[in-house]
Parts: sequence; structure tokens; C-alpha cells
Amino acid sequence: MSTDVDDGRDRAAELESAEAGQFGVPVDAICVGCGRIRVKRADPNEIGQASDVDPTDLE
Repeated sequence: MSTDVDDGRDRAAELESAEAGQFGVPVDAICVGCGRIRVKRADPNEIGQASDVDPTDLE
């Protein structure tokens, strides 16, 4: 996820939505059906990280 691009999205609001989930590491998720990009929370194992990783240590 590029943090230097202003694409008009409100990522904070997306992260607070129920659709994002309550637990996990925030990531940009792309729907394979419609191509919509939104913030979701992923389990660390889903993104190739150890389950006990500190999310603040991830890039």
C-alpha cells in the first residue's frame, strides 16, 4: 500500500467500518469480482507473518 498517493479514500473510516473486521493487521484488499479496493483486517498468517507478530513492526 502506498502512503504517498492521495486517492480520495478515507482509510480511517474504512478501517472503523464493520466490513473491515475487528482483529488483524489492516491491509488494502482488492475484490476479485468488482475490483473495489477497501481496508480489511487480515490475520498475520494470511499475509505470510507469524501469528505473534507485532503489527507495528510490519512495513
